[in-house]
Amino acid sequence: MLLALLIVLGLSITMASRQYDLVELRATEQALSQQNEALAQEIEFHQAPQDLAIRASQLGMVTSPSRATINLSTGEISGVPMAAQEPSEATDNLIAPPALADTQAYEEASIRAEEERKKKEAEAKEAEAKEAEAKEAEAKASASATASASAAPTSSAQPTQAPADR
Repeated sequence: MLLALLIVLGLSITMASRQYDLVELRATEQALSQQNEALAQEIEFHQAPQDLAIRASQLGMVTSPSRATINLSTGEISGVPMAAQEPSEATDNLIAPPALADTQAYEEASIRAEEERKKKEAEAKEAEAKEAEAKEAEAKASASATASASAAPTSSAQPTQAPADR
């Protein structure tokens, strides 16, 4: 009887420890599943055409205005090849970064977004400064024109008044 009780107690302890192991393994499985999802989302973010275009432009690559292809078997060129030109405006990222803030793609996208924001602010300040300079130059020009215009009638007004006074 005592031996049966010890066997049941041993089996109960083993079952309880295995149950704790099972709960721990399920938690690990869930964490790995979430990590896998985050990595898949990060890969999709990096493969998105908009992100690839932005990273290419950051490396100095530009798009060609026309496309031309070479048929390797015949050596014929179809289309009109033209040299690539510098784009006139910066492109913005049209897709949002991955939703999980702990991914590398999120960090890189956030850094790029902050750099673009600072760049736009600097361009806006520069444009405001140029506009202020233009207004100041215009004001100086109008002031000098007004001063020269007012000086000319004054000098011509005095001789005209002088004969009338005589």
